[in-house]
Amino acid sequence: QIGPFWKFWGVKGVVSVTYFQWVVLSYGPFNLEDKRIYLLHCLLMTLEMPLLAVIHSSCAYPYGKPWLEYLLLLQQKDMREELEETGGSEPGPSVEETDESTTTSQVDNALVCLFYLVY
Repeated sequence: QIGPFWKFWGVKGVVSVTYFQWVVLSYGPFNLEDKRIYLLHCLLMTLEMPLLAVIHSSCAYPYGKPWLEYLLLLQQKDMREELEETGGSEPGPSVEETDESTTTSQVDNALVCLFYLVY
């Protein structure tokens, strides 16, 4: 089950922390030049974003749940409809013919692609 509570508070936390850290860095007692403020702000953001990613991947959108398989099936169905409209060929089995191993394989492939994009 998707956890919208965690998605909301994860994003709300990052937005609030980002705003207040920018205010503190800009108008606080640090007396830094604009370029240093910007660089420090960017550094802090690179430390905060992985926390948001962990909240999203573990609480808001847990991996391996039925919602993910459902979304992948919908995406596959949309791609088939688009191919039918343009007169393309079928890329694989229909949504009704897709079994759990195919969906798991698709999820694994998507995660491998995501891993290579991130790293």
